[in-house]
Amino acid sequence: MQKKLFSERLCFFDDLDGLYFEVEGQLDVSVDRDGNVISDGENITMLEKHWHYMKDDEYCNRFQIDTIQETEENGESKVEEEPTSYTFTDVDDPEYQFDYNEGDESAIHYEVDRVEEIESIPGAAPHERRLEESVLTYLGEEEVNGYQTYVVQSVDEDMETTHWYDQDTYYEVQSETVISRDDKNNVETISIITVLDFEKKS
Repeated sequence: MQKKLFSERLCFFDDLDGLYFEVEGQLDVSVDRDGNVISDGENITMLEKHWHYMKDDEYCNRFQIDTIQETEENGESKVEEEPTSYTFTDVDDPEYQFDYNEGDESAIHYEVDRVEEIESIPGAAPHERRLEESVLTYLGEEEVNGYQTYVVQSVDEDMETTHWYDQDTYYEVQSETVISRDDKNNVETISIITVLDFEKKS
């Protein structure tokens, strides 16, 4: 059952001309980038809007990201909102992109370093990898954010992810990933991504 669901998920991207989705991401961080334990931890919330589309057989995209970082120091809560960031394809030359943060005087224009040519809307690769390399378990059905879903768990080394797939489209409408560090601190990082809205164009 679980492999069938992943296979159906891959079919979602067949002949896809465009994809728009909004997601809310929650990241519970207990270690910093150097691997040191953060005593009180921090919580990062990201509200993202993604546009992926094909234009004259060229892959283009646009991202809009709002980030809110919550930390606690000496028992006091601190909330910091970062400027909205934008990344989008230069439609006149899709080999280049623009990066811009709200409040900046100008955008950064740079060439995209792609390992291989993108000929279709991306998104299937992570699920293909899980289908081949992860241990999959079907957990049943559940309603999530208004969607009736199938629930599948994938386990790969130190990473365990629960996936919620919309029963009508097999689009992944929520995921929860737990990454465990097998060291003396025995800490975890938990990431939850919830789809608020999505629309596909074939």
